[in-house]
Amino acid sequence: MVVGLLLALLAASAPSAGALHHGHALSSVSVAEHTQQDPQPAAGLPASSPVAIGTSAGPAPLPGPTASPLPTAGESRSSGPAPAGAINPRVVYLTFDDGPDPEWTPQILALLARYDVRATFFEIGQEVRRHPHTAAAVRAAGQAVGSHTMHHRKLTKLSGATLAGELDAGLPGVSCLRPPFGVVDAHVRAAAAARGLRIVLWNVDTDDWARPGAKSIEKELLKHAKPGRTVLMHDGGGDRSQTLAALKVVLPQLVARGYRFGSFPGC
Repeated sequence: MVVGLLLALLAASAPSAGALHHGHALSSVSVAEHTQQDPQPAAGLPASSPVAIGTSAGPAPLPGPTASPLPTAGESRSSGPAPAGAINPRVVYLTFDDGPDPEWTPQILALLARYDVRATFFEIGQEVRRHPHTAAAVRAAGQAVGSHTMHHRKLTKLSGATLAGELDAGLPGVSCLRPPFGVVDAHVRAAAAARGLRIVLWNVDTDDWARPGAKSIEKELLKHAKPGRTVLMHDGGGDRSQTLAALKVVLPQLVARGYRFGSFPGC
């Protein structure tokens, strides 16, 4: 009887198998709760997509033409100026966008003057207001001026008073328009025509807006800047030291080859 009583007491004091497994389960949950997990990607983004957040003390640098979205239905991005009937096949048309810039525009003007080169500057209205003396210097140098709208917005995304404001407040009194990113549609063409604005695009893009290096810009100019073509470059919207350096090398070579330069017809 004594032995039976001892066996009963031992059985009552031992933990059950179920209690042991429950204890391990609680430990596993606790470890998982305190283990740092990789953050989940934002909805709609693959796990490898970075999310960039930036701040700026001033206006953001303006994108170049190839930074724009591809044209949607009804839009087009032309590869050449329109209309082509007035183009002189013996002349190269140099054009500069996104100015005036108080640092780069005067240096480009001085270089053009050295080689007696005429060009066309498509200026942004808000930059003209910020730098009126630089804008005046472009005109005083005898260079042609066209509108690049008021704020460099994609015109095909605008309508009504907003589109009218971009066109009317850009540069009053000019006769040529270069739409930002080179993207137009029937609505933009009609709005420009109603204001007597001739849309001027390009057929040589140096990609200088992306700052690919002065050598790359030189190569594009020497290879593609043929008589009758319209060349896109930039004097504003960011650091244009590469554009200036490339022009210092290319302009004397083109002049020595007998190339002629003119402002775009009608601008």
